[in-house]
Amino acid sequence: MRTIANDVPIDIWRIIADLVLHNYPKTFQDLISVNSALFNIVLGERYREVRWVKLDKPMARMLARLQEPLIASHVKRLHIRAWFINYLLKRDALFRKSSNSLSGKTAKWTSALFSTITPVRQRHQGLYDRTFVKGQLVPIHDISSKEIMKAMIKAVTGMVNVMECNFEWGDLPLNKDTSKFLSSARKAFGGSLRKLVLRAEILKFQEILAITDFEEHLDELDFHFDYTPAVGASQADADACKVAQAQGLLNTIVPFLDIRRSVLRSLTISSSAQVDLSAFFQALGSFPRLRSISARIWFDNTHLSDPSGLINLLTTHSTTLLNVELKPNWPTNLIPFSTRNMSLENLQISWGPTKELLLYNVRALYGLESLTLHCHNVEKILPLLHRSRDTLTRLSLINRYLKFDEVKAVAQLFSHRDYSLKSLHIEVLDMSADLIGLLATTLPGLLSLSVVFAEDGWNGLTFVSDLINLRHLKQWSLVNLAVYHGTIVGRNLMAGF
Repeated sequence: MRTIANDVPIDIWRIIADLVLHNYPKTFQDLISVNSALFNIVLGERYREVRWVKLDKPMARMLARLQEPLIASHVKRLHIRAWFINYLLKRDALFRKSSNSLSGKTAKWTSALFSTITPVRQRHQGLYDRTFVKGQLVPIHDISSKEIMKAMIKAVTGMVNVMECNFEWGDLPLNKDTSKFLSSARKAFGGSLRKLVLRAEILKFQEILAITDFEEHLDELDFHFDYTPAVGASQADADACKVAQAQGLLNTIVPFLDIRRSVLRSLTISSSAQVDLSAFFQALGSFPRLRSISARIWFDNTHLSDPSGLINLLTTHSTTLLNVELKPNWPTNLIPFSTRNMSLENLQISWGPTKELLLYNVRALYGLESLTLHCHNVEKILPLLHRSRDTLTRLSLINRYLKFDEVKAVAQLFSHRDYSLKSLHIEVLDMSADLIGLLATTLPGLLSLSVVFAEDGWNGLTFVSDLINLRHLKQWSLVNLAVYHGTIVGRNLMAGF
């Protein structure tokens, strides 16, 4: 019996599509007209990940196409940075204000002054009907916030298969249009969303989560508590804001997590807010399926006066946790060379109480597969690493330039398993061929290596020639090698390995 295209399994068509995509990328789009299977595969590749981060022609073009539910249904990951919506709101308000209060030459002068934010024409509904509905485009400066929000609402309504949503709320106000967008997202994502990444000020979480209260199958949560500006506020007002934020964590975030305790697998908490997170961590209960936890916060007395809640979270879930990241915040501004040592010293001091509790609680950091940890002192950190020496496959040690002997001590901890560690990130004083040789012989199964070296820690003239002379490199399993200069690469990148 003759086989026709519809009889071929979808997996075969995926293999064919992958081969075309990697070998003939320019012709990949042509597959869309072959049959229904390739039609959906091509759309899935094109619209799998949608990023609304900047209002430009590519975004406007994509937004116009996403008005069609068939296309929107192929979106799996949605990233939104709402700053451009807030920009449009302010631009529209500025235009309305200038239109109402100025006339004649004054209005003309104002228009010229703000030429970079060209006034919006008063034809919202008509323009919307002629652009996004019909998939047509107009100049970006002719699109208002109302039109953009309406188009985004319609697009998100068709995204019924989104599995990950990443939303940076910023200064966006919660008005009628933004509330409708959130409720539309909740309705559309309700049956598919697995991961939610939300970045907002703490006091805005209550309003946002009340609208985006997704179903219980949501099992990955990544919350970042943004800094709340207190320009011109008195000390009393600033203190009152901290109290309100701390209470907001207990009244909003904790109940939201508690509802999902039976399904939550991954929890990431990062913060740039000026609030003490101690009570928040202490209020968190048990999550029977928790596999990953990440804390990217300040560990000083102001932001974590009592780290016992965080440590209890690690020990309570020691039998289920596989991935842990404890990453202390560095100052957000670039650190001058003259003050880096001082900043590092303060970081070590603030890390002290957490370090002692980790050492005391022997169940913490036990049996992990992946670990990112602040390296305050190698002698102190080795006992912590020893707890997972039989299971660890990914290790990232940050915020300390290690000496050769210190790298050797860490590597030898895992040398009893030739193919134990698969991925390693370290920071070293000297990047040398001897260091590479040490890792090649001690960790022959290593697949990925990331090294950050200190200032004057690299001699490019001799490194390559010395590396060529190493005998063990041919037998090394290494696939990926990344080398960075510590003064060029930001501290945030180092720990993200």
